[in-house]
Parts: sequence; structure tokens; C-alpha cells
Amino acid sequence: MKTIPFVALLALLTLTSSYVSAVIATPATTVANLNDGFDHFRIHRQGAAIALSWAVDAPGVTHFIVERSYDGNTFETLQEVPSTGFGTHKFKDESVYGGTYFYRITAVTADNSIVQSAIESVRIVKRK
Repeated sequence: MKTIPFVALLALLTLTSSYVSAVIATPATTVANLNDGFDHFRIHRQGAAIALSWAVDAPGVTHFIVERSYDGNTFETLQEVPSTGFGTHKFKDESVYGGTYFYRITAVTADNSIVQSAIESVRIVKRK
């Protein structure tokens, strides 16, 4: 007689835990393959700053997130740049000193899916 409530409880816990796992495992945004949709992404030193330029061929991009890292793994958001369509977009990072910097661009579409560029790096030997 005590087996039936235990089986019912076990079934309820199993269903609940698989639902919670599915909800937790489902991301809020969809990340496409790296470089999918990016025409180009270039960075170079420009005076005392680092100039970034990129173009996308992915439709529906609303804005871009410019990100910087000091180790190539952990990125911080520098700025959001509105999309102007399919042309080249530019950003200048003027808060750099000596060292190696890693950059990537995240393109955000209207449905909140994202496309990330490849990671590019530049080394600043001495600030001018």
C-alpha cells in the first residue's frame, strides 16, 4: 500500500526535474557559428587608439556589441553600436595602454539571436 504514493512521488520528481533541466538548458538567445554573417572584422592601431571596422551580411541586425578582453577569454562590453545596414561599421577604443588586447563583435538581431565575430588581437608596445 505504501508503494503507490512513493512511485507517484518519484514520477512527479522525475517529470519536474526534467522540465527544470530543459528550461535551464534553453538559452534566451541563439548563438550562430563564429564568422557566420560577418563579411570582415579588422583591428589596427591608430595613433594612441585601436580602430575596429566590420561589416555583416546577416539580415535583421539591430545593433552590435563591441567587446574587449585582456586574456582572450573573459570579455567586457565597451559599447553598443547601432546597425546602419549592410555597410562597414567602425569603433575606436581610445582607452588603451601597453599590452595585448582581444576584441570581438556581437551582432544582435531583432529576434534576440546573436552572431559573434572571430576574436582579433593587437599588441600595443608603447603608448604614443
